[in-house]
Amino acid sequence: MPSGIYERKQKLTYKSLSDEEKREYHARKQREYIKRYPRKYYISFEKNKQYYEKHRDKNIEKQKEWRKNNPNYYKKYFEDEEKRKKRNIRSATNNLIIYNKLKKQKNCSLCNSSKNIEKHHPDYTDPLNIIWLCKKCHRKVHRVNQ
Repeated sequence: MPSGIYERKQKLTYKSLSDEEKREYHARKQREYIKRYPRKYYISFEKNKQYYEKHRDKNIEKQKEWRKNNPNYYKKYFEDEEKRKKRNIRSATNNLIIYNKLKKQKNCSLCNSSKNIEKHHPDYTDPLNIIWLCKKCHRKVHRVNQ
């Protein structure tokens, strides 16, 4: 018996799955749940929507109060022009990946590892210039650049 077939028959544990496989697993489970209980899913979605619509003013007040009590956080992430530009570019590339306009590589460009792949923008003036790195190599690249 070839070893590849034997390995596939072994029981997979959740911990042995990669992050991408875990995401796929949860997405599949959610799709199965929605198919099995479409009304239940819709009702819970509707209840949440109704709650937020009913308590909209209260939530807005809480948000204003929090922003007033945490001005540095708000400034740090929303008023700095360079950080805003970087955040918008990251968001745009995430959307491209979600809508299959940009394909995520499965291996690190430096060490060829397939664990914890992240995108790295060496230059934000060219948003589509992305290097795919594992978390370890990504940290190393940022340490060298500082």
